[in-house]
Amino acid sequence: MGPLDSFEAKQELTALPGTLRLIKLAGQLTFVALVGLVLLGAATLSGALVRQRTHEIGLLKAVGYRDRAVLGLFLTEMAVVGVISGLAGLALGVATSTLLSRSLSSVTALKSYLPRVILWPSAQLTILMLTMVTSGMTVGALLLARRGARRELSVGLRDW
Repeated sequence: MGPLDSFEAKQELTALPGTLRLIKLAGQLTFVALVGLVLLGAATLSGALVRQRTHEIGLLKAVGYRDRAVLGLFLTEMAVVGVISGLAGLALGVATSTLLSRSLSSVTALKSYLPRVILWPSAQLTILMLTMVTSGMTVGALLLARRGARRELSVGLRDW
């Protein structure tokens, strides 16, 4: 390795912190976009559930469930879906980041910056992520689930 190669390697390493900050910013922007997608997905999913479960809503109301109880059932279901989705996303993120870290650690210039262990997020970040996904699913489902819970008994039992 000649003097020119060493100079170029030093230039690349001095640019690395700026590049890492840019990657962090891109990750944060992606997170904001994903929260929006979670809200949209939850609204779509709850709308489909309400349409599919028109008869179930009617039956629940026929046996005495109030609007609030039916709404609670829908929102609980969306919260469970949110937790499961968050855990699946966590597992996928840990696996992807660990594989990328291991593959990039073969590059000599990056080896000292990348750990060779499984990259687990902190407990605080994990709780924050699960809370955000669960809250996003629940809030996204609220409007359509409320509309479905307020349906009249006759609508739910029609054509049965």
